[in-house]
Amino acid sequence: MRGHRPDEEIKAEIQRYLQLNYWLDASLNNIAVQGGRVTLDGRLGSAQKKEHAAGLVWIGGVSAVVKSGLTVDHTIADKIQRSIDSMAQSDKLCFNDSVLLQPASSE
Repeated sequence: MRGHRPDEEIKAEIQRYLQLNYWLDASLNNIAVQGGRVTLDGRLGSAQKKEHAAGLVWIGGVSAVVKSGLTVDHTIADKIQRSIDSMAQSDKLCFNDSVLLQPASSE
């Protein structure tokens, strides 16, 4: 059959893509491949990440992607988000100045 790839090969490539992807944490996703059909299970921090993960797994040999097992959990911290406590002191001062010195609305 043209384009047929072993399920193990497809799964390994998907796992590599997820591990290399900055926006997704591969440990959050369980991946199953059977007959070219990819099933994703796990938790992600946003609906956007859920769609992004589902889009990444469309590689050669994949015939379908089932993402219904992916759930959105907004309590999962985003890798690029940082709290004010983790900011450098100079960043904190700039942040505070921008908030405190913001001109009042003329409404």
